[in-house]
Amino acid sequence: MKPSRFSKATLRRLIILRRDATAGLVVALVALPLCIGIAIASDLPPSAGLLGGIIGGLVVPIVSRSPLGISAPAAGLIVLVSNAVHELSPSEFTLSVVIAGATQLILGLLRGHTISHFIPTPVIYGMLAGIGGIVLLKQAPQVLGVIQTSVSEGLTAPLPFGKGTIYIGAALIGLFSLAVLICWETFPLLKKIGKWLPGPLIAVLLSVGLALAFSVLFPALNLPASMSVSLPDGGMQLHFAPLRWESNIPLASFKHGVLIGIVAAVETLLSAEAISKLDPLGRPTPKRRELFAQGVGNITAGLIGAMPIAQVIIRSSTAIQAGGYSRFTAFFDGFFLSIFSFLLASQLKYIPLASIGAVLTFVGYKLIRPAIFRRFYERGFTSQFLPFILTLLGVVFIDLLSGVLMGLALSVFISLWKSYGHKSLLTLTGENDGRYILYISGNLTFLHKEQLLRQLSRVPPQAYLNIDLRELKYADADVSDILADFQREAARKKISITILPPQQKTDK
Repeated sequence: MKPSRFSKATLRRLIILRRDATAGLVVALVALPLCIGIAIASDLPPSAGLLGGIIGGLVVPIVSRSPLGISAPAAGLIVLVSNAVHELSPSEFTLSVVIAGATQLILGLLRGHTISHFIPTPVIYGMLAGIGGIVLLKQAPQVLGVIQTSVSEGLTAPLPFGKGTIYIGAALIGLFSLAVLICWETFPLLKKIGKWLPGPLIAVLLSVGLALAFSVLFPALNLPASMSVSLPDGGMQLHFAPLRWESNIPLASFKHGVLIGIVAAVETLLSAEAISKLDPLGRPTPKRRELFAQGVGNITAGLIGAMPIAQVIIRSSTAIQAGGYSRFTAFFDGFFLSIFSFLLASQLKYIPLASIGAVLTFVGYKLIRPAIFRRFYERGFTSQFLPFILTLLGVVFIDLLSGVLMGLALSVFISLWKSYGHKSLLTLTGENDGRYILYISGNLTFLHKEQLLRQLSRVPPQAYLNIDLRELKYADADVSDILADFQREAARKKISITILPPQQKTDK
C-alpha cells in the first residue's frame, strides 16, 4: 500500500510541476515585452527591465510564500522611477533601489502589511477593473495591427488610436489569437485540453506558425520587424552599476528610494489581496513575509543594476488563467525569461506582438468583464458600486495610486456616515473547554476588517464558536465576506460554528 500512495503522491507533484512549467512559460512570454516596455517608459535600458523580471522570478519566490503572485517591473512605478532616473546619477539610482528594498524590510518589521486590511473590496476590484481597462486600451491597437505613426501611406487608423498604419497580417494574427483564446474557454473539449495545454500558450504557438505561413505564402501579409518581439542586438548583457558606499547617503537617493519602496509595497499588498480573490482555491498570501520577499528582491535588483519590482496583477492574473498552481510558476517564469534574454534572443523575432497583445487583452477583459459591475451593483449601490466605479475611473484616467486613494476616501466617508451615532462592539471570549463566543453589535464596515480578522484568528482548530449577531445593526459586504470566508476555513480546521442572526436585516 505504501508504494502505491507514494506513487500517487509523486504523480500528483509531477502534474502540478507540469502545470506550473507551462503557466510559467506563458507568463514569461507575456512578461518579456512588458519588462522591455516598462523599462523604456521609465527611461532605463531594456536590460534593466529584463533583469528585474528575472529577479522577480528566481529570487523573490525563495522568500515569498505567495501561491501565484508574480513579481516584476510594475507599470505603476514608471513615473516614480523615471523621476529618479532623471534626478540621480546611475550609481545613485541603483543605491535608491537598494534603499527601496530596505524600506520594505523595515515595513515588514513594523507590521506594515496590515495596511491591506483597511482597503475595501470595491476598491481592490475597482483597481483590478481599472488596470484591465488600461490593458484593453493599450493593447487594442496592437491586436488590430496598428503602428502609431505619422506616416500617411497605408490605411489610417481610426480614433482612438490616432494616426497610424494598419498591417492586415498583424490584425489577422491578433484576431486569430483572440479567437483561439475564446474557443479554449468556451468549448468543453478544448477546456479539458486546456488543463494540459493552456490557451495562451497555444495562441502564441499558432500565431508563430501563421506568421511564418504569411511570410512564405502571402508576402503582402508579412509582418514588419517592429511588430514582433525583439531584444537589443546580441541579446542581453549584465550591467553592474557600481554603488557608492559612502558614509553619507545622498539625500535625493534616500528620498526616491523610500518613496519607491512605499509605493511598491502598497502595490504589492493590493495585488496580493486581489490575487487571493482570483485564485480558484482562495489561498491567502502571507503579506508580512511578502514584504520581506519584495525587500530582498529590490535589494538584489539594486545591486546588479535592475529596475525596482513589485508583485504585479497582470502577470499574476496570467499565471492563474494559464493554469498555474504554486509559486513554482514564478520560478519557471524567471527561468524561461532568463533563457529568452540570454540564449534565445534571436529566436524571439518570430513571436508576433499582436499575439502577445491578444493574451493581454483577454486577461484585461477578465478583469473588467460586465459581471463584475453587476456584482457590485447588487451588493449595494452606495457602499459598494460607487467606490468601485470611482476607483476604476481614477486608475484609468489619472494613475493607479490616485485611483485607489479616491476610492478609499469615498469608502471611508460612506463608512463614517453609516456608522454615525452607532457604537460598534466586537469582542471574543473563550472558555477552558474550547468554546468561544464572538459578540458583534452596532454598525460594522471595512474599517473593522483588521479587528475582526484578528479576533477570528484567535479561534484554534477543533474549537466551538458561537457568533452572536443579535445586536448587529449594519454590516457592509466586506464584513459579510470575512465571516463567509471564515466559515469555509472553519470547515477545514474542524471548527464548529453556531450563528445567532441579527434581530433586524443588515446591509449585505
